[in-house]
Amino acid sequence: MSQGSWIGRRRSALLEAAGLLEDSGVDQTQPIDVFGLIDRLDLWLTFVPMDTTLGACIPVGRGGIMITTRRQPAVQRYTAAHEIGHWTLDQGHAWFDDEEAILRSSAPERERIAQLFAAYLVMPPPLVEATARHHGIEAGSSEPPQAYLVARDMGVSYEAAVRQMAELAVISTQDRDRLLLVSPLAAKRYLAHGIRPVVGNADIWPIDERWNGAHLDVTMQDEIVIALPENRTTGYRWMARADLGARADVKPHAALLPLAGDARAQATAPKPSHEDGLLIGDREREGGLDDGRPLDIVTDRYVAGGPPASTRETLAHRQALASGRVPDGPAPRIGATGRRWLSVQARTEGTWRYELVYAPAHEPVGPAVASFRVDATVHPTPSIVHARRLLAVVPGGEPDDPRPPTP
Repeated sequence: MSQGSWIGRRRSALLEAAGLLEDSGVDQTQPIDVFGLIDRLDLWLTFVPMDTTLGACIPVGRGGIMITTRRQPAVQRYTAAHEIGHWTLDQGHAWFDDEEAILRSSAPERERIAQLFAAYLVMPPPLVEATARHHGIEAGSSEPPQAYLVARDMGVSYEAAVRQMAELAVISTQDRDRLLLVSPLAAKRYLAHGIRPVVGNADIWPIDERWNGAHLDVTMQDEIVIALPENRTTGYRWMARADLGARADVKPHAALLPLAGDARAQATAPKPSHEDGLLIGDREREGGLDDGRPLDIVTDRYVAGGPPASTRETLAHRQALASGRVPDGPAPRIGATGRRWLSVQARTEGTWRYELVYAPAHEPVGPAVASFRVDATVHPTPSIVHARRLLAVVPGGEPDDPRPPTP
């Protein structure tokens, strides 16, 4: 195919995608409901557990689209857009597309045309520009964490978002190549201070104290990573309601007087500790903040504040302070406020609230001095949504049954 005809077909594909969006009346500054567009085209849609095939366009009856259940929602959405491209541009032909056809630039020419259509359909310029601007991306200043957040908010893969930003000149081609050298998992771990999501393909939602009272819309298996300031030298901890209940049941022990009674008995007497494993020495029970709600703690990590220091440096710093001298070098982590990193996984759909309070863990009735709350609406995956939609229209179906049919 000549260069002129390639440019012409490319332009035609982009115009068709733009026309479909315009005719459908969708808000192009918001994430595109690509499965809703399939309904608007009066095509049937089915999700099938296919391994190597990501999607298919079938010209049977009024025509329809098949999507694999074995990819994350971002890939499912992009695959659906790709198959809409085949239906729109190559009517009358059946297409069965693997990962290379949908995601790789080395795909045959017809597939690359469908890729262009799909990219414009799910990432139109108004959406890309608004989302990139929201996350502070400008040409020459984009970083992998920012690019990941843009991809997450548009509901597409990291690679697709990076390539489309370059295509629309939101970032340079040099930025594109640099960003594509970084894996989306590495970008997620950077945003989450090294925390790796339980499900590698799931999205993460990093928030801190500035998000107190916020509402998030997430998908099942996504993780909300909460970073809150915590100073452990004060005895205060961020605790959930269940921990407060356990703390209230702590029975205080009477202090043992020195040189009173049998010294051997004192030495072997049980040391005071909190019940229910809430706090034993410097260790916390696994999942200590988990209150049994559908938003479950999967990671609980504390990072001390201040610059890092070895044990020897810390000791030297303390000795200098005790002798009245000014310590050399930066202050080590002595009494500095650190960060509590909690990764909360969305395991059950619905709207849930997760609450924490900052209170003294060692005092059974010590009052809280701060609180933190996040509300989350957990949405099911596209295949579950579609299965329920079918149940709602099939005679004898049970639309209120939360369990989707087995494919």
